Amino acid sequence: MSRFQQWFQASGDAQQHLARLFLLLVGGVLLLITGYWLMVLEPQLHENARSNANVLAQSHVKAIADVLSENDRHPKPEHLNQVLDEILILTEQASGKHFVQRIELELDYDVLGMQSGLIPMQRGAAACVECFVTTLPLYDSRSRELLGLVRFYASDHFYRELSSSARLHLLLAASLVVIILSLTWHLIAGMMRKIRSNERTLQSLFEASPLPMVLTRPDSEQVLLVNQAAMDYFKVSKDDISNARTGDFYVDKSDQLHILEELQRHHQIDQYEFEVRTAPGNNRWVTCSGKIIDYKGLPAVILGLTDVSTFKQNQQALSLARDAAEAADQAKSEFLATMSHEIRTPMNGILGMVQLLQRTPQNEQQSGYLNAIATSGEVLLDLLNDILDLSKIEAGKLELSLTDYDLHHQLDGLLISLSERARRKGLELSMEIAPDVPSWLHGDSKRIRQVLINLIGNALKFTESGSVTVTVEKLQSAGDAVELQFAVQDTGIGIDVESQKHLFENFSQSDSSISRRYGGSGLGLAICKRLIHAMGGVIGLDSEPGQGSRFFFNIWLRTAEQVATYNIEEDSAPVRLEPLSVLVAEDVLINRHVVRSLLESEGHTVFEAVNGMEAVTSLQQNDIDVILMDLHMPEMDGITATREIRSLTDPMKAQVPVIALTANILQEETENCRSAGMDGFVMKPFTIEKLLNELSVVLQKRDPTHLN
Repeated sequence: MSRFQQWFQASGDAQQHLARLFLLLVGGVLLLITGYWLMVLEPQLHENARSNANVLAQSHVKAIADVLSENDRHPKPEHLNQVLDEILILTEQASGKHFVQRIELELDYDVLGMQSGLIPMQRGAAACVECFVTTLPLYDSRSRELLGLVRFYASDHFYRELSSSARLHLLLAASLVVIILSLTWHLIAGMMRKIRSNERTLQSLFEASPLPMVLTRPDSEQVLLVNQAAMDYFKVSKDDISNARTGDFYVDKSDQLHILEELQRHHQIDQYEFEVRTAPGNNRWVTCSGKIIDYKGLPAVILGLTDVSTFKQNQQALSLARDAAEAADQAKSEFLATMSHEIRTPMNGILGMVQLLQRTPQNEQQSGYLNAIATSGEVLLDLLNDILDLSKIEAGKLELSLTDYDLHHQLDGLLISLSERARRKGLELSMEIAPDVPSWLHGDSKRIRQVLINLIGNALKFTESGSVTVTVEKLQSAGDAVELQFAVQDTGIGIDVESQKHLFENFSQSDSSISRRYGGSGLGLAICKRLIHAMGGVIGLDSEPGQGSRFFFNIWLRTAEQVATYNIEEDSAPVRLEPLSVLVAEDVLINRHVVRSLLESEGHTVFEAVNGMEAVTSLQQNDIDVILMDLHMPEMDGITATREIRSLTDPMKAQVPVIALTANILQEETENCRSAGMDGFVMKPFTIEKLLNELSVVLQKRDPTHLN
C-alpha cells in the first residue's frame, strides 16, 4: 500500500483517483470478457455444434444406406420414408426439440436399377437457414458402390441454448468481478480515509506533543520533521531544519551508530540514554524511544526524547552520597574492628588477671571483689559482642560456618555450662529431645548454640522461680533434610501482646523498668532473629504476662553421617595436656604476662615474642610445640609471620601449629589466616579453659599423643 499511498498523496485527491481506477478496471474487465466471447468462446461453441451435427449424421447414414441396399434391389419408397421419418421425429426429451429438421437425397438411379422419381428426394421442413448442414455419401453395404448422397439439416436450437447459457455465465462472471472490484474499491477507499485520518491524528499528536520529537531518514540522516517542542529544545527554526542532519545534535557519534544498529536489528529502541547538544556549549542528557515507520513510501525513524538531565544530576549526587555512605560504613566497620581490638586487648588483661588472682589465696572480701570484677567484665564483654555481631549483620559480613556436628553432644555441653547459673537462682533447667531428632547434622552449630545461649540466658534472667525447659522436636523431613523446632519454655514474668510486636527490634525491651531491674542492652533477640533468618529459619514466641514465655525457632538442617572428630565444648573443663613448649607472639605486655601465667600454671613452658619477626627467629632457635600468634603486631603482623613460618626449609619448623589470637575475626581476616596456614583461632578475652581447649583441638588434629 505504500506506493499507492505515495501516489495518492502526491495527487492530492485520493478518492477521485480511486474512482477513476475503478472505472478503468471495470471497463477493462468488460472489454476482456467481450473479446473472449467473440474471439474464443463463440467460435469454439459453433465448431462444437457443427461437430455434433456431423456425429448425428454419421449415426443415421447407415440406416438409410441399408434401406437402399435391400436384396430385391427394389426398395420400397414406403420403407425409406419410414426410416427418414424416424430420423426426423427424434427429439430431445427435456425440450421436445427435433435433432434433424430436413433430409435431402441425391441418388444414382442407374446403380440402384430403379426408375427415376420413385424415391422422394427430400423430407422434413421446407427450409432451414440456420441449420448445420452435413453431406455424407451412401454406399451399398455389400458391393460398396456409391448409391448417392444424403444431406442432413441439424437444428441450431442446441447451439443457441448453449450460446445463451455461456453468455449468461459470462455476464454473471463479469457482474461478480464488478462487485468484487466495487467492494475492493470500497475497502481501499475506507482504508485510505482511515490512513489519512490517522496521518492527520499522528500529525496533530506529533505537533502537539510536549516532548521533543524528530522524524529523520536513517540512510541520509536528513531531518524531515520536528515538532514545536523539539524546535524550542534545540533552539532551531523550521528554516534550519531543511538543512539539518541528525549528527548535528549528537555529542558522541557512537550513540548515533548504536541507535541506528538497534533500529536495524529490532526496528525500535526503548529508553536509550545519551547526550545531545542543544546549543553551542550546552549539552543535555536525554533518553530516546524510537521506531522505524513508513513515511511517504520510504522508511523513516521517529524519535521521542525525554530530558533526564535533572535526574542524571540527582543520580550523580546520589551516587556520590552512596559512595560517601559506603565510605562512612567502611569507616564504621574499621572503627568497630579497631575498637574491638582496642577494647578486647585491655579486657583480656583485666579478665586474665582476675583469673590469676582467683587462683591465689583470698579472704572472703577479696573473693567478692574479684567475682564482682569478673561479672562486670563478662557483662561488658557480652555487650561488646552483641554490638559487634549486630554491626557485622548490618554490614552484610555475617559468616556461616557449615560443619557436621553431634547435636545431642552440643546440647548436653550447653546444658552443663548454664546449669550453675540456674542452680544459683534455684531454678530447674532441663532438656527434652524427641526420639526422632537425628543426632548428627550439617549446619552452623556455633550460631545455633549462640541463639540457644541467648534464649536460655533470657529465660533464666526473667524467671524468679520454677523452671526453664529446652525442647527439640522434628516437624517434618524431606530427603536428607529435617525441619527442627528448638523451644525454650520458662515460668517467668511473661510479655504482654503489645510489647511482643517490637521485642525482636534493636535495643527493644518489653518495659523500661526491665533494663533497670534486670539489665541488658536489648540487642540479644534482634541478633537472634537476624541469625535465624540468615540460616533460612523463623523465630517467634508465645507469652502471657505472669504466665511465662515460650521462645522457639524452626530451622531446616541436613542430616549427616557420624564422623570421628575431637569435639570439645568451649565452656567445659579443659583436658589435660602433656607439657608443651608454647611460643606467645603478642605486642601487649600485659597480654603476654596473662598468657604466660595461665599456661605456666598448667605446667607448660612459654617463650615470648613482641612481633612476627621475633616469633620466626624464636621458632628457629627453640623447640616449639605450638605458637599463639597475635594478628595485629608492629613490624610484622601475625599473618605475614605465619607465611614466613610455612615457607621455612626445615619441615619440622614449618609444620608447627599456629593459633591466632585476635579480638575480632572478620571474613577477610579469616580467609587470610586460613590461606596463610593458621590452624585455629582464640578470641580475646579468653579463659584458660577456652585456650587449652583450642590447643587440644588443634593438637588432636596434628598429633593425638599430646592428649593426656
